Amino acid sequence: MKRQTRTRLGCSLLCAVAISALAPDARGEVTLDGSLGPRGVVGGGSVNGNPTTYLISDNLGTRAGNNLFHSFGAFNIGTGESATFTGPAGIQNVIGRVTGGTPSSIDGTIRSTIDGANLFLLNPSGVLFGPNAGLDVKGSFHVSTADYLKFSDGQVFYANPASTSVLSVAAPEAFGFLAPTPAGISGNKAYLSVPEGQTLSVVGGELTFQGYPVSTDPSAANFVFYLPGVLSAPGGKVNLASLSSPGEVRLADLDTGGAKLGNISFTDGAKISVIDFTSAGVPLAAGTVVIRGGQILLKDGGLDAYGDPGGVVDIRGNALHLDDYYLYAASFGATDHPGTAFNIQLSDQLLMTHSSLIDSSNYGPGRGGDIRIAAPTLYLGDETLDDRSYTGSALGFFGYISATNTGSGNGGQIAINTQNATLRNGFMLTTATYADGSAGNITLSAADTLQLRDCGVIGSIAVGAGRGGDVNVAAKNVLISSANQGAVMAVDPNFLVTGISAQTGAASSGGTLKVDAGEIQILDGGKITTLLMGSGHGADIDINTGKLTVSGSVNVPGVDYFLSSVDARLAGPDATGTGGNVSIKADTLNVTEAGSIRTALDGAPSPGQAGNVTINAGEINIASRGGISADSFKNQSSGDSGNLTLTTGTLSITGAAGTPRPAGIDFDFTGLSTTTNAGRGGTIKVTASGDVLLSAGGGINADTQGTGSGGAVNIQASNLVVAGQSTVTAATSAAGPAGDITISAGSVWVQQAGTISTQSSGAGRGGSVELHAATVELSDNGKISSTSTGSGNAGNIGITTDQSLVLRDASITTAADQADGGNITITTGNMLKMIDSKITASVGGGPQTTGGNIRIDPDFVVLKNSRIVANAFEGRGGNISIVADTFLADPSSVVDASSALGINGTVDIQAPISDLSGLLSPLNTDFVSAAALLKERCMARIREGKYSSFIVGGRDGLPVAPGNPLPALAQ
Repeated sequence: MKRQTRTRLGCSLLCAVAISALAPDARGEVTLDGSLGPRGVVGGGSVNGNPTTYLISDNLGTRAGNNLFHSFGAFNIGTGESATFTGPAGIQNVIGRVTGGTPSSIDGTIRSTIDGANLFLLNPSGVLFGPNAGLDVKGSFHVSTADYLKFSDGQVFYANPASTSVLSVAAPEAFGFLAPTPAGISGNKAYLSVPEGQTLSVVGGELTFQGYPVSTDPSAANFVFYLPGVLSAPGGKVNLASLSSPGEVRLADLDTGGAKLGNISFTDGAKISVIDFTSAGVPLAAGTVVIRGGQILLKDGGLDAYGDPGGVVDIRGNALHLDDYYLYAASFGATDHPGTAFNIQLSDQLLMTHSSLIDSSNYGPGRGGDIRIAAPTLYLGDETLDDRSYTGSALGFFGYISATNTGSGNGGQIAINTQNATLRNGFMLTTATYADGSAGNITLSAADTLQLRDCGVIGSIAVGAGRGGDVNVAAKNVLISSANQGAVMAVDPNFLVTGISAQTGAASSGGTLKVDAGEIQILDGGKITTLLMGSGHGADIDINTGKLTVSGSVNVPGVDYFLSSVDARLAGPDATGTGGNVSIKADTLNVTEAGSIRTALDGAPSPGQAGNVTINAGEINIASRGGISADSFKNQSSGDSGNLTLTTGTLSITGAAGTPRPAGIDFDFTGLSTTTNAGRGGTIKVTASGDVLLSAGGGINADTQGTGSGGAVNIQASNLVVAGQSTVTAATSAAGPAGDITISAGSVWVQQAGTISTQSSGAGRGGSVELHAATVELSDNGKISSTSTGSGNAGNIGITTDQSLVLRDASITTAADQADGGNITITTGNMLKMIDSKITASVGGGPQTTGGNIRIDPDFVVLKNSRIVANAFEGRGGNISIVADTFLADPSSVVDASSALGINGTVDIQAPISDLSGLLSPLNTDFVSAAALLKERCMARIREGKYSSFIVGGRDGLPVAPGNPLPALAQ
């Protein structure tokens, strides 16, 4: 069942009367009322083989200066008939009024033989144009149901002969309406056209025009483009104005002076055209279309306004509904002229459905026309896809508003001002360039909410050498969502993405994609994205918001998952340029449920470079496979990764450990990453004024999978917690060296199998770990490590604490299976305490390998069932150096530097106090409890825990109770 449109426009009763009155056999009648000339029936006959022709000569009316006035009792032209106005040269305006009180039915031709004369027809009772109606005039044609015509000198010519009129010699200026509900004007398959450069005006009550029904058969999808227009003014002007109250309509600009606007309906292929071609088919100057109405419905047809230079399409009213209707304008010429400008201002809403479009294109050296739209509410795209969307559409594509450039000039701009806007089900708002000229900019301002739903798109495309346009979006709230799987499947999945985008190819560069909103939600596969496919610079993304949420995905059966994201990518075999950067400022940033923020180089082998990600947020939360990344590792890309720079109050990364990965989603990492192949890995820098918390498998990883050098990780925070199998890593799996990890924090906790590590599994060198904090605690299998399982050496570990380093069931390790081990250096201001833990630097390779050295420099070293080991298998064991004031180790603890088959290392412990047994004097073995000396009745109360006491305190305070330790003396 077809959904009712919001405008509720349709064929009125007047339209039905017109169809009945203009049957093929209808006969006409033209009579004179005698108020401005003779009374009677206008004679007719056959002229040039035509049927009845009503000859209306100048002597049947009254002339005033260059104006010729006629007054008719009836003015009806039957099928195949014509009414011909004649007069001498010099007449500029022929003005006819109809006073009989009945509508004029026109199914023949209105003709004027007076060179250059404009023709005005007024009938306050209505005017009906039939399928055979036509115009053959030498000047402009104005038809109206007005009650009077006002002239530039202020004089008025009334349609009612009972009112006193003045036959002015001035030029007509405005149509005036006195009735509370002006009569309408309708057309049924009529074709009305004026000469080149002239004006065609239809001004009345409700305006209802029907064209030729358009087939909805997809095989005839473009049939609408070849239909003749029902209103045509080549290179001239078409005026449409409807009033539903008394008022005046000025001819020059259709200003209505605040009168209530009436409805306008163009349906069934009813077209408007102001295009002008030479005999060779070359477009000349485009004309102008001005429309003023309340509820305006344009359905199953189109408006053509293109030429060189362009003109203007100016639509103002309450609401405009384009339903399978196009507004098309272009500049074709070889001169430097601007294209047609669209100005649409509405007090209620713009609704575009069923493949409707507003298109301004440029094909020459001139600049494309601008599209400017102002309306409180915009609904762009079908509400559902079960109607005539796409394949069932007469136009054969999803709807769009577009300014396109394929010439050497620049494309036009798109500017939209609204309260609320919704783009849905494949509707696109785009600027594009396919040549040397630049694409125009897009500016969309929504005072309240912008929604992009189910393949709704805002974007700019640069395919040629020209620069892509800037995309600027400002709104209080932005929602980007693609939850409707059917919508995604109905659109080419290789092209479409729900959201805001910029696509750049060839040698062109992208503009800037900027979104400024109070809150932005990107959900269920929605995206803010830029794509570079050439050698230029990809478009940058700049987001400024109070709260940004990037979350979720949509599963398209047989295609793939579309993940919600903010991303700037390079892709394709020619992606040799620099990808766009992503910059985000937010109070709160949430990236969850496989949502991502990223820059990436994921095309064919390419030396291109991924862009950087810079985030400044008060709070950042990453969870459940959400990620922030800058990568260049796919398809053996040789370019560099981008850098990640996060400045925040707090950062929380909560992974999805223990949660099964959804089928079809291969992304199983939560956190921050910069991964490279043959290029340089990007640096991850996190600066947090508060805490950085990693839990449940969350991660901060900088890896290289090829010959490139890995990226570095730099974390500065008030406190850092790495827990629940979470990781901070810098790894290499091939020939490239791993990056380094540097951490500076007030306190660092690594617990519950959390890991801070650098790794080498190839020929590359492992990176180092440098950690500085007031206190560091590792527990519950927490690890800090630098390991090598390939031919590359393990990296070093350096830990500096102002106070203490505590290990409980934890480890600090460097290890190499085939190469040299890394060194471990620990400097603490107070204590190293190890319980059921180990610090090891080991190698397992051949005789040429050397174990890493361990150096520890605290005030106190306390070992309980723990190990400090620097050993080797065939190679040389590492050296262990411990410098401390006090070194305490229980019998189950080990400090060892040995080699199973090679040369042992050395162990050097420098501690003035390493055994307290010789420094403590044992007490007498006969202990006496002070409590035992108390009387039995006091002891009974003490045993029961209930007793009272009376104590007399001296000047030095209360005495110590029996059995309690003595207080230390003040120094």
